[in-house]
Amino acid sequence: MTRILVIFDGLTSLKLLRYVLVAMGIIHIYLLINRYIQSDENWFGEQAYWLLHEGKVKLKSLPYILDWENEFLVYHKLFVWIGYLIIIVVGWNVYYFKTFVLITFLSGLFIISKYLRYHNQEVLLFTFMITLMVPMLFLRSFEFRPEVPIMTLGFGSFYALSCYKNRGNYIYIVLAAILAASCFLLHLNGVIYCLSAVVVLVYYKKWRACLLFSIVAVPITAIYFAPLVMYDQLNQWVFNLKHWPSHDFEEGTNAGVLTFLFSLLNRLASEHQRFFWGDQVIGISALFMIILLIKLKFLWNNYKFLTLYTFLNILFLGLLGSHKAAQYLVFHVPYMAILISLAIFSLKKENKPWLKMLVLAAIFTHCLMYIKTAHETFKRNQPHGKIHNELATHLEKGSSVISHWEFIFNEIDNFEIYSYKSYEYLQETKEVPFTQEEVLIDLKKRQVDYVIIDSKMKVSSDLPWFKNWEINENPYYYKFKELHGYLILKRKY
Repeated sequence: MTRILVIFDGLTSLKLLRYVLVAMGIIHIYLLINRYIQSDENWFGEQAYWLLHEGKVKLKSLPYILDWENEFLVYHKLFVWIGYLIIIVVGWNVYYFKTFVLITFLSGLFIISKYLRYHNQEVLLFTFMITLMVPMLFLRSFEFRPEVPIMTLGFGSFYALSCYKNRGNYIYIVLAAILAASCFLLHLNGVIYCLSAVVVLVYYKKWRACLLFSIVAVPITAIYFAPLVMYDQLNQWVFNLKHWPSHDFEEGTNAGVLTFLFSLLNRLASEHQRFFWGDQVIGISALFMIILLIKLKFLWNNYKFLTLYTFLNILFLGLLGSHKAAQYLVFHVPYMAILISLAIFSLKKENKPWLKMLVLAAIFTHCLMYIKTAHETFKRNQPHGKIHNELATHLEKGSSVISHWEFIFNEIDNFEIYSYKSYEYLQETKEVPFTQEEVLIDLKKRQVDYVIIDSKMKVSSDLPWFKNWEINENPYYYKFKELHGYLILKRKY
């Protein structure tokens, strides 16, 4: 047991924490190089592209899906507007988008350091270590998705609220409201920060602050719905939301009050799924749950404001979150990491080897998940831009192409690009999957000139039409070229 105590103390030592963070920093920087393109980066990037070039948010690569190729209404407004500005300022490249998110991530770490400035350096560095080790956050910190910007602005709103609580200056309430409402504009799930702030202010009986927060936040959140109302598109927006191809957002919305309340309780009862969805979140979730079991009373008595705000965020995301996707756990990571650190440094002073051994096991598991994700990222990384450019040299410029969605980076200016995603969505509505012939017939009907098939489609169960790259004899397309793990078919004229 003495060895357990020594290991626990060593893990929280300033010297070791510095070495670990330097090593993690090197790993993070190295794995930024040739980072793979996550599918939603195509989704958000294309929306921003067409907003700039045609004045409307569109997804031209996804025909047949709710008329998205002509106008896409259910988009994350502020996030797509930011993408629009990035293209104007620096151009069209996935790494420009990724860099913006990385900057917001580093800004989040800075705000965490400001919040913990009155604690000793070990607490801050341990918080950074736990945060950087979260596999989901490690990935999302260099992906053009809204979770990390929301995490940073949301924590900034919380920090402003804590400054108001300590200093009583209403300017912090205005700042908190602006940041929380901006989270809503980035993603509708960001509403949790507005709700948590209001409840916290009510809990502490800060009535004037609550009123001021609402006066500032409500008009900003209304920006999302204003164009829908002005152009009489609200019903169309609701229709799109209810008929979303891959998620059921309609649950409980057309039912009676009791059924709706039951659906909310059911959502809350299943919220644990978000925390234990897979290896990208299970490490920090297990560690957080253990800390709550052994140190909740300590955290509530000594850090009530932080603990209450954290629980409210978890509660509201569980009740109102669009679905139980693990990526939204990123919203909670700063609060979870800080609470974990504060509890662990409290536990360090106690002679409880069995509890320390349990916590060490959870930290070790968290570390293993991080190493696993870093290794998988290393294997997936490749120079996509260079590969896409070489593929493009074999295609006639201006032709129509269906390909892996990532091909829009950086070839959207040079070709009319379609994605297989539309067929994937359509296939979810069919009892029997599309056949290869059905897909090729439809592509020929739309006069698609080239079909690019990547190596993942050899074994894909979601896109099963070209397994093992076997192309049946047909009057529509023929094998044209094979290079860099891609097979190109060309239309027969």
